[in-house]
Order: sequence, then C-alpha cells, then structure tokens
Amino acid sequence: MRVKAALVGAMLFFGLNGVAHAVNMIAGPLSGDSCSCFIVNVSSSPKQVEIQGLDKGGNTANSLTKTLNPGAADGIPINSASVQYCKFVNASPTNFRATMQCSNGTTGFFALPAR
Repeated sequence: MRVKAALVGAMLFFGLNGVAHAVNMIAGPLSGDSCSCFIVNVSSSPKQVEIQGLDKGGNTANSLTKTLNPGAADGIPINSASVQYCKFVNASPTNFRATMQCSNGTTGFFALPAR
C-alpha cells in the first residue's frame, strides 16, 4: 500500500511540475541601421505572444503583446542604434515562426530565424 501511495504521489508531483513551462525563442544578435522583429502564428488556433526588441544590455527598446489568429503575422521595429536582438515570449517553434530582420543602407538586407 505504501508503494502505491508513493507512486501516485510521485506521478502527481512530476506531472504537475512539467505542465506550465513557457517557451521563448530568440533571434539575433544583429546590428543595422534598421531592425525589426517579426512573428507568424502557424497553428490552427489563436495564440497570444509577446514580442520584445532588446538592446545589447538586455533592456527592452520596444515590445508588443498580441493575440495572433491562425496565419496572422505582426512585428515591431527595434529603436536602438547598438547591437540588438529579438525575444519572442510564450512562443514555441511548434506554433510560431519568427525572424529578426535588419538592413544597412548600402550593404543590403539580412534576416535570422528565431530558435
């Protein structure tokens, strides 16, 4: 009987602790004249996500929290002249695809996928 109670207790402990983990994705760092963070919901249901544009010190330069419908996309500019990166909060690669995109006047456009 004690073994059964211990097994049930362990199952409840490990089962409940493994449920509520937020997944974040990061893109960057990059530097450029103009950079933005973009994300698209590739799931079949509406999902809420927070997009954060951060400077090299980890300070939030810009952010947006939004519920995206299936197939919908959104993004934010990063208003920082230094190295920067994008953080996509509560965004799993199963439900979202995300990138950081930058341009440098004469040298062109480049993008990095979030992971």
